[in-house]
Amino acid sequence: MQKIKVVLLSNDTEYINLFETYLLDNEYNNKLVVEIFTDFNVMSESVKNSSYNILLSEIYPTDDELQRVENVFDRVVLLSETGQGFEEEIFKYQPFDSIVETLLMYYYDNDGRLLESNNERNTSTIAFASANGGTGKTLLSMMLGKVLSKHSQKVFYLSMEQLLSASSYLEASKPKSSELFYFLKDDPYRLVSKFHKLKDTDAETGIDFFPINMNFDEVDSLNTLDIENLVKTITSLNEYDFLIIDMDSRLNENNSEILRLSNDIFWVLESNETSFMKTRTIMEKNGLQLEIDNKKMHYIVNKFGENLFAGHAGYNFNIESKIKFKPEWLDYNEKEKVLEDSEIGHELLKSLSKISLSMEVSNET
Repeated sequence: MQKIKVVLLSNDTEYINLFETYLLDNEYNNKLVVEIFTDFNVMSESVKNSSYNILLSEIYPTDDELQRVENVFDRVVLLSETGQGFEEEIFKYQPFDSIVETLLMYYYDNDGRLLESNNERNTSTIAFASANGGTGKTLLSMMLGKVLSKHSQKVFYLSMEQLLSASSYLEASKPKSSELFYFLKDDPYRLVSKFHKLKDTDAETGIDFFPINMNFDEVDSLNTLDIENLVKTITSLNEYDFLIIDMDSRLNENNSEILRLSNDIFWVLESNETSFMKTRTIMEKNGLQLEIDNKKMHYIVNKFGENLFAGHAGYNFNIESKIKFKPEWLDYNEKEKVLEDSEIGHELLKSLSKISLSMEVSNET
């Protein structure tokens, strides 16, 4: 279900705490998503590339401030203690039920159906997987993310690796933290409202991500419900065109859940027989070939040389792309490879089941 996306802007800490408590347990939590900020500049910077339905602001915005967010919000509603002649106002000191009902009234009809909205992006989830480490799936996922972002697609990158390598590719402007895991394990309902405070944007690629500290224990403490909550939290925002998940090479229940939730799966192979053999073993042992729609699967051979090994055809993997090994990249760091690439991202793009009609699949940078 698409939810109404609201930003509450207030510097009244006590009021914010009461409102958050109310939102945790009420009949509207399946219709409403609320994010909370205390500073206009922080808020406007955080949401500038997003789409929301309502800005509910206790802080009276100036004309310049309204201009800065006019393309972000459908409407701006003043949360007022006394009437100030604003176009749309709601009295602050009334039951929260009344405030929320007023907000929902703007977007739901009399029968409780959501009125037509142009903010839904219908996020497509893409998983990058492999049977063993070192195949280059993180690099490939970043290259795909970069080219999607350059085609004006909103992309969120989520690493579920035991050993995070994302910091080699994405530069954070916010301090790293483990708050994501706190909310995911102890208070998942607040994860949506805290999302924009937890996420960051890499300035050079335009990819959004969580700048997190992760250790083995935190990864292993997650279960399939945590994975589902995390993926559905990001996709339910209706803010991203693509969610790219970089999976760990261990195929356990959590990774099987990621594959189940994904719309497309790039399975990265190396040119040698060991990589093919491990993949076939995983597919047969875990029954993935029976559980996963073959239309989702895109087998990619990375670091390709002149030829595949003899007998590769016997594995019956439909290879969609062969990414050639580039010796000159041995002198590049990981971020330089992503920024320099003008071919691989577009090659991967051709395999996607969801490509916007406005995007040109070309080799142009």
